Amino acid sequence: MRNQPEEVARCWARPECVPRVWLGGGAPRPAKPAAIKPRLPQSAVLHREQYQVPADQSQEIGDYNEALRQFMRTHGMREVDWSAQVLERLGSPEALTGRHRW
Repeated sequence: MRNQPEEVARCWARPECVPRVWLGGGAPRPAKPAAIKPRLPQSAVLHREQYQVPADQSQEIGDYNEALRQFMRTHGMREVDWSAQVLERLGSPEALTGRHRW
């Protein structure tokens, strides 16, 4: 959806429509509970009235990077810091794989 919005609009035969959200659904499997990926703390992402950089932001991000690496290690995933992923994804228009158009 987000990487090829024009293709999705063509599939829908509605070029004036711009797909914005893809919602997946399903039923939980009690025999195999899902692993929950760590999230940034609310204090790092919730801002009221205007954006404010928290005083301890570098500590929060460092803690999150470590929690995410631990999660990746536990699940056999390639370990990479969240902050490195963000910089990689936003480094150039090419890195956005077409999402910069929308």
